[in-house]
Amino acid sequence: MKQDFNPPQDEGGGDLGPLETGITGKCADEPESDDYRQSVASVMRIQTRYVEAERYLECGRITRTFCPKCGFKDLQTRVHRCGLRECPECSQIEAKRIYTRIMREVRKIPPFPRWKWRHLVITSVRNPLSPIRDDYLKLKIGIKRLRAYFRRKEFLGKISAVGGCQFGPKNAMAHVHIAIFCPWLDLDAIQRVTGLGTVFVKVIKSAVQFYECVRYSANFTKSRDPCFLANMGLAMKGTRRIFTWGKLYGCTTALKKEKTDKDCPCCGARLSWEYVLVGVSARPLSGLSPGFAI
Repeated sequence: MKQDFNPPQDEGGGDLGPLETGITGKCADEPESDDYRQSVASVMRIQTRYVEAERYLECGRITRTFCPKCGFKDLQTRVHRCGLRECPECSQIEAKRIYTRIMREVRKIPPFPRWKWRHLVITSVRNPLSPIRDDYLKLKIGIKRLRAYFRRKEFLGKISAVGGCQFGPKNAMAHVHIAIFCPWLDLDAIQRVTGLGTVFVKVIKSAVQFYECVRYSANFTKSRDPCFLANMGLAMKGTRRIFTWGKLYGCTTALKKEKTDKDCPCCGARLSWEYVLVGVSARPLSGLSPGFAI
């Protein structure tokens, strides 16, 4: 079946895991807490993810460096980020970074007759008796088969794509959104090749549609259930959520962070860091070394 959609412009097999049910990831025994992050971290601890739980709790706190020897304290502070997929703030920061870099490269791809950017969505078939990681790994295998399919002669050398795996908030169904530059697509063939569930495609008419492919692992505006989010993060642990093909390959790789000074500018001792209550970003205009902050 050859199919294109031209919609109006978009606006936009093992044991279940800890506290996980076969449908939504919710459980009556989930930890009760008034603090949302505390609840998610509690599930992480049950999963024996103690280090990640602490990182998650500390996300958003303000830090600065100081010298334990001479008392020097840096005037410039930083916001600590956990970088975990369960974190709404970090997920949004990462999605915006990837989106910016993707669109920069998309504009460089030359046009071909009858080739268009299309939004391809493929879902897995959820097995309620298995952990969501099993469904997620089946989705990853299907994506690998799909990439092999697009290495055929009619696509070779021209295909470009960026995609991201996600979990649905209602039933934890794993699915993938792919923005792909290609001619017509045989949806029946794609379904057979991937061995997954439903396949849907529509023509991309707005740059905002690319954001759908990279924006989150789970929609935090629709589900903030701590058990679902912690199990989602555990299911994706150790894997790449975002992938790129063709001329977009490698463009989402994060740039290496520049090394910051680790020695005290006053006495040369090794600097440590501490949490502070108020963030500041003050560097003397004279270029001299910062003074002793209170």
